[in-house]
Amino acid sequence: MRYLAAIFLLVDYFQCESWKGNIIQSINQYDYKSYYSLDKDSCIVANKESGSKPTIQFCNGDYKIDNQNVVIPRNVFPICGYFPEWYDLTAVFFRDYIKAGFSNGNSTYEESMENCTKEIQNVGKSRYREMYNVNATELMCMRVSEFNVVHYGKDPEVVKLTKKIEGLIQDNVKWNNVELQASLIMSSFCFATNKQSCIASVSHLLEERNNSALNLLGYNMKTTPTTWLHADGLDIVFLHIITEIMGMSLELEVIRGVNYYTISPNASSGDFKELHAGLVGGRP
Repeated sequence: MRYLAAIFLLVDYFQCESWKGNIIQSINQYDYKSYYSLDKDSCIVANKESGSKPTIQFCNGDYKIDNQNVVIPRNVFPICGYFPEWYDLTAVFFRDYIKAGFSNGNSTYEESMENCTKEIQNVGKSRYREMYNVNATELMCMRVSEFNVVHYGKDPEVVKLTKKIEGLIQDNVKWNNVELQASLIMSSFCFATNKQSCIASVSHLLEERNNSALNLLGYNMKTTPTTWLHADGLDIVFLHIITEIMGMSLELEVIRGVNYYTISPNASSGDFKELHAGLVGGRP
């Protein structure tokens, strides 16, 4: 039942003409900006009782992120949303879900998949062909392709931000196909969140320039971020894959039971380990 509910939550961001299946009314359209604040005495709280809209409650900094409860600081934007039930979704689930949705065929999507796959095979630096029980390149290309074909990736406001990312990518990490590179990064910052939240989130990152997520652009930021990214289970999968593709690493530090992630420009080492939901940007 949990996976079935997740399907209905995910389906809201696909457009009818490109997606096989029913489209339900979006449940993910509330204004995430209204939850954002630098107030350290209150938290964003989401659980089964809060449904699709989290609440703001006073707290003592005792944060929590799992598949039952989310209690996180206010200076956070979600890559997906504040839905604890999404934390158990897997890369295999996403792959199969997207394949089923495009089973009737979509030439634009198929062309995007082909171009993306060729580019990553040429320039990607990942040590792993498979991650999270799927072909990592295929999954990343599925992500960026559906983002651009049936999500809001080609919306003029979003394109403007993607172009800004493109212009900020440093020469030491820049691909020949920098447009695809920027789009891959953008689609990793904005997954199932609504367009308004995506724009607000990425705008914060680009204006503040102290979240290590921007190390994907070739920087070396190590400070505590002004704004965190909240990543659920699938968000971490894609961030993990893209950091490997870029020849970088996603470093984990667990503090008081919460996963904090730093994207490091240094290449990863050691054996592959699956990562789980947490806050992305640096060390608190």
